[in-house]
Amino acid sequence: MIGSWQPSPGSSEPDRDEQGRDEPGRDEPGRDEPGRDEQGRDEQGRDEQGVTRLLADLVTEDADLTSAPPGHPQLRAAILVAARLRAADWPLPDPAELPPAAAPYLRQVCELSELIPTLLAHSARSGQTTVVDGWNATDVVAHLVAVDALAAESLGLPTPEETGVGSDVPTRTASVQRAFEGAPPAEALRVWRAQAAALARHTRAVGVAGMDREVSYLGIAMSAGDVVLDRAFETWIHGDDLRVGLGLAPRDPAVGDVHRMSDLGARMLRHTWSLGDDEYAAAEVLLELTGPGGGTWRVGSDGAAQLPGAALLPGAALPEVAAAGVGGLGPRETGIGARVVLEAIEFCRLAGGRALPDRVPHTVHGNRRLGEHLLAAAALLARP
Repeated sequence: MIGSWQPSPGSSEPDRDEQGRDEPGRDEPGRDEPGRDEQGRDEQGRDEQGVTRLLADLVTEDADLTSAPPGHPQLRAAILVAARLRAADWPLPDPAELPPAAAPYLRQVCELSELIPTLLAHSARSGQTTVVDGWNATDVVAHLVAVDALAAESLGLPTPEETGVGSDVPTRTASVQRAFEGAPPAEALRVWRAQAAALARHTRAVGVAGMDREVSYLGIAMSAGDVVLDRAFETWIHGDDLRVGLGLAPRDPAVGDVHRMSDLGARMLRHTWSLGDDEYAAAEVLLELTGPGGGTWRVGSDGAAQLPGAALLPGAALPEVAAAGVGGLGPRETGIGARVVLEAIEFCRLAGGRALPDRVPHTVHGNRRLGEHLLAAAALLARP
């Protein structure tokens, strides 16, 4: 949904004594350790002990590796190898166990996981066929692997070599696609699911507080929860690409997840609002998303604010707004130049690059050009 990301430089490991303890003899990682906060995160926000606990849990239920020194390269390599071998076959957590911001991602991972047997059977029967934008199924999954890896790195998680190299979406995607070139979808799917399991289990470990933490993702400062929600959004978009390629019907996310994705899309509009057109830099639009998961947002170059009375459930009524001049909203809502109405799921498809601004069903009240500007800004959020 957004641009390029510059990774943070690595941190050096502190001196240790012959027992592997930090000088002067501390053996409690993250506690009074230079360069770490009270949660054990380093200056770049990486939770080294959290990573070790997470990956150790993927290796074996009986593993007791949490006392290992953070950043230990041999231990990390061994854990990653074992995690890659086993995590793809492990049951995923229950979405109810995750923070609300992360649950939509896990639901989309579960949806795509259910598609795997059909996808593999189709590949064995018909070979690799183009799914979207010249990509076959392996290419699509490799792209998900690549961007999930960028998300994992922004959250402080280690990424194995199968997840490619590069700090921006096109470079990372090309790297992973080259690695899986000519391979059946099963190989890319195994790496994708292992990484998805690690991401999901990480969000469960850090909880709501961890999802509220600000990180840098693809060049933008945002909450960790929004990073994971972005992954839910794109996993759904490409999951539908794969379904259509298999001759199956698209599948909408759960109502609450559509609402969260819509809210993320509305808030991200500030990053594309003035691209290539300064005429409406100071303008604001009332965005009304109808149907399941909808709501009402005031949108402009400074961001988006959801207004009271959002329609979340099917059949819920949106607040009445006068069409002529878009008035009647009170002092806080004065200055709105247009009102754009469309279904929430269509707005998500537009932001995901699966609908066109001039073809998506919508209504504009007030300044039509300003309303069309909002739709164009939404389309610019799309990644490949």
